[in-house]
Amino acid sequence: MTIRIPVALAVGILALWQSSRAASLSNTTTTVETKFVERGVLSSVEVSNAIILARQCGLSQAVRLRTYYFQPISSDWNFGIEVRGAEVVSGRRVAYVTVEVYRHEVHPESVVRSLGKLWVARGAVCTNEFALFAVGGGRSIRVRMPAALPLGTADRILAAFAAKRIEYTKSNRGLRKEIEQSGFSTPDELEGPGVDGRYKARVGASHGREIEFTLEGERVRILSFAYFSS
Repeated sequence: MTIRIPVALAVGILALWQSSRAASLSNTTTTVETKFVERGVLSSVEVSNAIILARQCGLSQAVRLRTYYFQPISSDWNFGIEVRGAEVVSGRRVAYVTVEVYRHEVHPESVVRSLGKLWVARGAVCTNEFALFAVGGGRSIRVRMPAALPLGTADRILAAFAAKRIEYTKSNRGLRKEIEQSGFSTPDELEGPGVDGRYKARVGASHGREIEFTLEGERVRILSFAYFSS
């Protein structure tokens, strides 16, 4: 049996559905800040789908979405999407979750969730942990470091670098000036301690310098120094 709906009524139903869909998208993305690279601009539907995928992966409140080029930049200008959650602050500790969302082609076994043309791969959810440190002049810095690294230990490490309480081995003694001028008293990242009591400090986000060292009393002992690129 065919049911005939008057044109005026059909138009009204379509308008109501479109209004409801727009409201749904608005509710999903209202409080989310977006930042796109030139060839990575998303439609409102794609933004909404990316946020929905992030929520399905456990991110309770999205506050920021950005696109970025893969490095090195490919000939087809593939880009990634990062959805970032709200920061959780506990004293000097700060943490937030990010979910990486993709839209280029991939083997199906790599996909754990998908919506439209967007998908999330295994290992795409990351908890980012930081700590705050006062560095003088009323300034403070934010250092990426695991919650397992005690704040008191990290304070001693930064204080040792700031006061140049640094010991060198014969193999790296010639790098003393470069190490002391690299800014390890205000690092971007600290790691450790490892099973052997070793720590790592990095200066620079994707390109920079890295040292491995031990903490001996109120002094640090440099074990290795290298440049890194990620």
